[in-house]
Amino acid sequence: MTTHRTPVIIRLATPHDVDGLIELAKTAGYGFTSLPPCASKIERRVEASISGEEPLLVMFPADKTFAQDTVIGCAGLTRQTGRPDIAEPFYAYRIERSIHESKRLGVRTEVDSLHLSADYDGSTLIGTLLLHPDWRGRGLGRVLSLSRFMLLASAPKQFSPTVIAELRGVITPNGQSVFWEAVGRHFFQVDYATADRLSAEDKRFIAALMPRHPIYIPLLPVDARQAIGEVHPDTLPAKRLLEAEGFYRASMVDIFDAGPMLRCDLHAIRTVKRASSVPARVLDPPDDRDRGEVCLVANQTGTLRIGCTSALIDDSHALIDLETARLLGVEDGGTILVSPLGTSVRNKEVS
Repeated sequence: MTTHRTPVIIRLATPHDVDGLIELAKTAGYGFTSLPPCASKIERRVEASISGEEPLLVMFPADKTFAQDTVIGCAGLTRQTGRPDIAEPFYAYRIERSIHESKRLGVRTEVDSLHLSADYDGSTLIGTLLLHPDWRGRGLGRVLSLSRFMLLASAPKQFSPTVIAELRGVITPNGQSVFWEAVGRHFFQVDYATADRLSAEDKRFIAALMPRHPIYIPLLPVDARQAIGEVHPDTLPAKRLLEAEGFYRASMVDIFDAGPMLRCDLHAIRTVKRASSVPARVLDPPDDRDRGEVCLVANQTGTLRIGCTSALIDDSHALIDLETARLLGVEDGGTILVSPLGTSVRNKEVS
């Protein structure tokens, strides 16, 4: 894994991060409605994070040459989706296959159809993953994405046993969705961007307008059929990363752009499975730094802080360098949560 030489730190969002998040949100393209560049909406998102309902992690360069409010990335979760206590289901299209057969004609066909699903199972949803374009291609996107699983590993009882991810579907450069044009627009009478934005604010209109009967996929235009279950090119790396973590395709797609949904049991997620709480042994200078593995490392007391560095782990402790310990607020002997990324760091820079 290639990472940038500037160290980074990831922590939960605070009200002081609003301005930085607004600037970050301006770099997102069409279809990224979970973090619009709007001060009032981002303020509410941060409030939801502080309350614990929708934790939002923010990434900063830890180098002092950068301003303290330089937000270079964010990654979020919704602790529970489809909550019956507020009568708000989680909407998706479930893909079902039916078999039609006529022995007299010697014809047997398999037909896929879309069925509107309104779930109240309370699964934990991961999303709101955004890294500033200037910081991409340095390995930081992987660190940012996996930091959400360190949050899950640090307090698994606060989240659902099932974790799901909605991936952004195929959107044209001008912000259109061919799937939406073929399906949703006929019932909602608004463009894709408007419907997607409204759904992030209030989902009640979905129940009022979305068709309840199955939609037979073969009856849709070719480009709309091809878009079902496909991801936006910018989202493909995120999809591959989640699959490497153990996520698999659920037979569900987004109701607006038909992007795929992935699913995994919380304790089956690779980063969560590999995470362990051990005492930290802090070295300065880090004599054994080149013999460790690249790991995600988080403190276990106080406000959660997550970093990425090399660590040498055994049954009794994890060896980390002084700079990482300082950034995490960890003293020698303090307990840390460590999860190896499976990457050797010999002769490599880490952040």
